Amino acid sequence: MKDMMGMGLSLACLLHCLGAPFLLPLIPSLGPWFDQESVHVALLVIVSLYSVRFLMPYGSVMIKLMSLLGLALLGLAYQFHGAWYETLLNCLGSLALLGAHYSNMMAAKNSEKDYGRWA
Repeated sequence: MKDMMGMGLSLACLLHCLGAPFLLPLIPSLGPWFDQESVHVALLVIVSLYSVRFLMPYGSVMIKLMSLLGLALLGLAYQFHGAWYETLLNCLGSLALLGAHYSNMMAAKNSEKDYGRWA
């Protein structure tokens, strides 16, 4: 359950990054909200806290490294806001976190741990 939610957050981040250039011309009223700095900060904080809370204590070393890589890429993208490679860094970070949550879910399924409860 937790990893599915984490994958959903990572996917939302990925869709936000990839969809903004296509959605903003179609729905101009979303423009001011969709690209505000506060939206990026909020997404980064939520994704970071969620990943630290649910991937760090339970995941294997590889899962922890994948999640740290994803968080580092997202943080780096935030530092380079407006640069041409910001979207690339965001997408790579989101994909790394998506992979970490998926790997964690598969590891939990294989080890038959109960990850359905909020620990």
